[in-house]
Amino acid sequence: MHYELQVLLGTDSHTCTAGAFGQFATGIGNTDAGFVLGTGKLLLKVWKIDPLFCILILILYRVHEIPDLMTSHL
Repeated sequence: MHYELQVLLGTDSHTCTAGAFGQFATGIGNTDAGFVLGTGKLLLKVWKIDPLFCILILILYRVHEIPDLMTSHL
């Protein structure tokens, strides 16, 4: 199964482990889950990321030869 570029919201404490499959996964509370079930929507705040930080992370991945998490399971 391929899950990359999908979003997973769950109320379980192990929800974030779905990141190993290339998904964005985050835990939400029971109230948030009820709102999602009732409306089909959930508001998530996306933090602004510094482009320089992203470049530094990419350099570290290349220098340390860390496998690409998005394609390593294909």
